Amino acid sequence: MKLFSVWTGSVVIALLLVLAGCSDDATSTAGEGDSAADVVEGSASSGDADTASTTQATPTTESTPDSEPPSDSEPAPSTEPPPETEPAFEPPPTVRLDDPALGVEPSDTAYRARIDFSMRAELADGTVQEGRIEGDGGKLLEPVVAHSMVVDTEGLTTFPDCLDLAAISPNWVSAYDTFYGGLGDDPGGDLQAEAMLLEAGIMSNGVLVDRYEITLDNIDPEALLSYVTITEAYIDIAREGGYLVKLKIDGQGFNNAFSVDQSEPREIRFELNFSEFNEITEFTVPEGCPVSG
Repeated sequence: MKLFSVWTGSVVIALLLVLAGCSDDATSTAGEGDSAADVVEGSASSGDADTASTTQATPTTESTPDSEPPSDSEPAPSTEPPPETEPAFEPPPTVRLDDPALGVEPSDTAYRARIDFSMRAELADGTVQEGRIEGDGGKLLEPVVAHSMVVDTEGLTTFPDCLDLAAISPNWVSAYDTFYGGLGDDPGGDLQAEAMLLEAGIMSNGVLVDRYEITLDNIDPEALLSYVTITEAYIDIAREGGYLVKLKIDGQGFNNAFSVDQSEPREIRFELNFSEFNEITEFTVPEGCPVSG
């Protein structure tokens, strides 16, 4: 080690200095014929000098860590390729609202379905007229596969006040099939054409969805549910699976199913929600409706 080499060299130099000092004292004593006292005094002085030289030459013994010489070689560059990263998901910029797939329920999945549909008219004399459809139900997988959609109505022209659509409809398929796009019979119901992406990767009813904006261009002008203006309208589509999670259309328009004065456009609110995917364990019914699911 370097520390051991330096320390050994210092000791050798100190010994040489001591020997040189002793030789000079002996020569001085023989040549000048000094007295015994002078010889003793000279020897003492020489000894003091030798001691001082020896003391100054003694190396320090402080401990310093061993160090290795720096390496001149650089580490070899890694030959492994960088890990591949998947590109960020980009939802389609548009969706067709009359795509029949949006009216199909997610397979092997239990879910809750809820519809809130209403029309409100405030007349010139201050009278308020309202009609509404409130439905609650869905699909269960256990103990057996079962569907329910209990609907409570008020202010409709042809519907009874309370009924289970799933039980009385011979061609019932699902709440998706019946209610998507309104109450129309065609795929997509009252909706058509393409809707533009409004928000990507948001949560709706506990599901990661992409939201698409609905405009008047997406409303079939010949449909039973006819809008004149739209205040807020969108559709939420699940990021995984591509199924419908929520549909909302608020605005003003006409609908002859409601026994509400429609001498002019009236306030319409339509909202269809699917939630509690594989969490629902029993059906619920609208409050005040005596029909059980």
